[in-house]
Amino acid sequence: APSIIIIVDKNPGSVNFTSIQGAIDSLPLVNQERVLIDVHAGIYTEKVTIPSTKAYIKIQGAGAENTVVQWGDTARSQPLGTYGSATFGVDAPYFVAKNITFK
Repeated sequence: APSIIIIVDKNPGSVNFTSIQGAIDSLPLVNQERVLIDVHAGIYTEKVTIPSTKAYIKIQGAGAENTVVQWGDTARSQPLGTYGSATFGVDAPYFVAKNITFK
């Protein structure tokens, strides 16, 4: 069971964050607790990076067809080629993604 539950929704209101990266950035630099980031339905146009020190994160969407994370980098748009072009990059151990699409 997660120790921390963070809600992400494109529409501000009674949620914790409007961006996935904002939710990740809010965690301690060295995370040692299980975290559930519950991402409501929507298209999230952002580049997301989870560093190696932020372990134990589970990101759960509202269905693969309903929750999409997208960006537009390509190997040509980044100085390091494909190395820096990922829309969603995970370097942390114990990461889980469920019911979400990365485009």
